[in-house]
Amino acid sequence: MPSKSSAPAASLALSWTCLLVRAVFPSPDSREGPTWKKLVEVQSLLLSEVLGGARRNTVASALKSLHLLWTQVRGRGP
Repeated sequence: MPSKSSAPAASLALSWTCLLVRAVFPSPDSREGPTWKKLVEVQSLLLSEVLGGARRNTVASALKSLHLLWTQVRGRGP
């Protein structure tokens, strides 16, 4: 269950997963398989924790980071 006490840790962990995507899965070919799927699943769980318990600025920051990351992953970003 999301809470105000766990949301900051989830936000920090979510930012680390964004870094992992860029470092460990740089090419579209590497974004397949069970490890990739698990990372995406973990990101979704962390985001739900952030959305459920964090302050508005923390939520906005997390959403901005994910939007930028997934835009880049899809090949439409810088």
